[in-house]
Amino acid sequence: MSMINYASREINCKIVYYGSGLGGKTTNLEHIYGKVQPDTRGKLISLATETERTLFFDFLPVDLGTIRGFKTRFHLYTVPGQVYYNASRKLILKGVDGLVFVADSQVERMEANQEAMQNLYDNMAEYGYDLTKMPFIIQYNKRDLPNAAPLSELQAALNPGWEITDPARQRVTPDPFHAGEFLVEQLPTGEWIERAPYFEAVAMNGDGVFETLRGVSKLVLKSLASTRYRVNLPNAFTVGRIVVTPLIAWMPLMPSSGLRLAAFALFLAAAITDYIDGRLARSRKQETDLGRLLDPLADKLLLVATCIPMYVLMRPELVSAEGWPAQALANVLPFRTPFGEVPLTWWILAIVLGRELFMTLFRQMAARRGVVIAAIGPAKWKTGLQLVWTGAAYCWFWTATVAANRGWDTPLWNAFANFNGIVGVVTMTGSVALTLYSLGLYLRSYGRVFTSAPVGGRG
Repeated sequence: MSMINYASREINCKIVYYGSGLGGKTTNLEHIYGKVQPDTRGKLISLATETERTLFFDFLPVDLGTIRGFKTRFHLYTVPGQVYYNASRKLILKGVDGLVFVADSQVERMEANQEAMQNLYDNMAEYGYDLTKMPFIIQYNKRDLPNAAPLSELQAALNPGWEITDPARQRVTPDPFHAGEFLVEQLPTGEWIERAPYFEAVAMNGDGVFETLRGVSKLVLKSLASTRYRVNLPNAFTVGRIVVTPLIAWMPLMPSSGLRLAAFALFLAAAITDYIDGRLARSRKQETDLGRLLDPLADKLLLVATCIPMYVLMRPELVSAEGWPAQALANVLPFRTPFGEVPLTWWILAIVLGRELFMTLFRQMAARRGVVIAAIGPAKWKTGLQLVWTGAAYCWFWTATVAANRGWDTPLWNAFANFNGIVGVVTMTGSVALTLYSLGLYLRSYGRVFTSAPVGGRG
């Protein structure tokens, strides 16, 4: 997933070199690193395994142009070749924008190449990525060796093509790098297929190394330019959440079981689509600037919108000795538990909303200094508990209104009311605890942002 550094006006893209062990991935990156201008590249980081190394560095090419005034910085990675290090492979693939599969052309390495290719498809699928819909290039390395397999056999084994079912894409597309060959074509059986572009290389000599890099880089830039501001399905979900947020805030304030049921349903829909749109964007490679702008805005609007009716209906000063169902009929709806009623105090909202405001400003300050603050595990758990807490409150507003109007006071109803209350109180407590804990972790990890100077050049 490309990241934007607004301070240095750079788009940071991640390209991963994948393949079997000792196939030439490291050799590719070492050659590129040695040839790019020193003032445009970062430090070469090497992580050694028992048989080879995993490399990483970033560089800013000077000949690929800009996207809406932003330069593009490429971060190049290799992965460990051995399946033993598959956990590292998957971690490096996270957020990838473009892929180069480096195949060893030697006949005896054909099976290892096929295993690595299948492993790539499997690992991408675990992240929800569709390899056929993202920038992907194959490099056939070691073409100078006498035991190199014929190109036709390598293509048949590693790049046979994938079926195209979309009629709009079923048109013959010549391969711009190989005269007389096609990236998209119709087979004699009538089936339309698409193949990944490929390059031949002798990485030890540098042959084909930069041709491969330019090929995948141009595909990444083309993908970014075509999707960065497009309104797609994930963005439409996000816009929908923003549109219904005022209703989610207003409906529970009305003493109507129908409106409160509708508010509960809309909240559930908003929570579910929040998960779905992120997964869709990643799997379809449809992450856009518009989405990155709207998604956090939608989340914060939803949080504020739900806090308003929750506090109005659950605040401590409303609680009286009248008991059930008089309190509910008077729109006094704190959580009910076996241990008594639990209202929503102002300081809980102050912690929750204050933390969100602080982190928004904190991330903006970090971005100005070229630092990206990624979400951490406790923060994600906090969000999950927060959603369950809010869902329990909205469910209570609806069910308590129905029960009060109908005079329910049966053991079954009381058991449900107590269960719902326990769920709400436990998740509220956990959410507040994780709110403070995750804030402490962020400050410990990124506190230097307050003392560092804003970035004026490279990120």
